[in-house]
Amino acid sequence: AVGAPVWDDVSLTCVFNADEELLSPTSRPTIEAEARQAHTVCVLEPARPGGQYTFVRKGAGMFKLAVTGRAAHSGGAHEQGRSATEELAQKIIRLHQITDYAVGTTVNVGIIRGGERPNVVAERAECEFDLRVLTQDEAERAQRLFKEIAARQFVADTTTEFSGRMLFPPLQRRRVNEVLFSWVQEEGRKLGLELDHVLSGGASDGNTAGQVAPLVDGMGVRGDGAHSDREFIVVSSLAERAKVLALFLNTWPARADQLPAISD
Repeated sequence: AVGAPVWDDVSLTCVFNADEELLSPTSRPTIEAEARQAHTVCVLEPARPGGQYTFVRKGAGMFKLAVTGRAAHSGGAHEQGRSATEELAQKIIRLHQITDYAVGTTVNVGIIRGGERPNVVAERAECEFDLRVLTQDEAERAQRLFKEIAARQFVADTTTEFSGRMLFPPLQRRRVNEVLFSWVQEEGRKLGLELDHVLSGGASDGNTAGQVAPLVDGMGVRGDGAHSDREFIVVSSLAERAKVLALFLNTWPARADQLPAISD
């Protein structure tokens, strides 16, 4: 059980976040401020589908294209219209073409809105899309391409507004996090568990905290099917993961000073 005497000199802060699925737009400053004061951060995001922990995550951003065209009657004056939905469709195809699995970059247009009625040439259309990248350089490259696509006109007389930004920076591999995870593995072996880690394409508040503090992410329950109607957790893993976390916390204070610097 947790309660080693050395804990008398240690403080523990728990942060509960309600807007993480929106990429933490309001909680991020608080999380970063707490992480700056922390020696180590444990992120209780769910484990990967195979039960793996993680300390390398893709960065994530949310963006939007809003197209304005010209409304017209679809039968009597079709040629006078300027279809915002056609313009947007051309742009969406090109946004998805930025996806490059070889370098770990994905673009997903998740929301599309446009038009009012079938018999009206659509005056307005918009889409919201998500970017995932492994490096900051790749984030900047993708955003340059977004702006080029927004500026390119496929349907005459239409205009496009581009907005959005990166909300989670990439969480890149650091030696200090590898050391921390090796300690988690040691505690797992005491329970007969062989624990592993894997890169995650999903972002978390660990992306923010990990820029300024050592961390282990994915310390939550095992499961799969995130963001779908197939999502589930393995109920028996609640106790298993809690035990690993408790053992890690119990032994961490005595060797925290052995961690390398985050910049190493």
